[in-house]
Amino acid sequence: MIRPNAAHCGNTSDSHEPAESPLLRDVISRLGKSPYLPLRKLVCRLDGDQLLLQGRVPTFHLKQVLWNLLREVVDPSRIVDRVEVVVPGKRRA
Repeated sequence: MIRPNAAHCGNTSDSHEPAESPLLRDVISRLGKSPYLPLRKLVCRLDGDQLLLQGRVPTFHLKQVLWNLLREVVDPSRIVDRVEVVVPGKRRA
């Protein structure tokens, strides 16, 4: 379930998922344009001055791609990273 101030990073046109701040709009735009589907499925929201990211990616490489995209627009100390690396076909411990 998406919380009221959250937005799917890859969905920039849905008015039900607000992107009220320029920072959030920029993050959503960058990840939404990514050629990597898992990055477009992440959920982004602002909590005060912190950017919260939630979701799953299948590889550590994609998590690094995510960080490389984000560090261009937001100070890494402002990111709360709740993105899990979950390899398809592997069960979590």
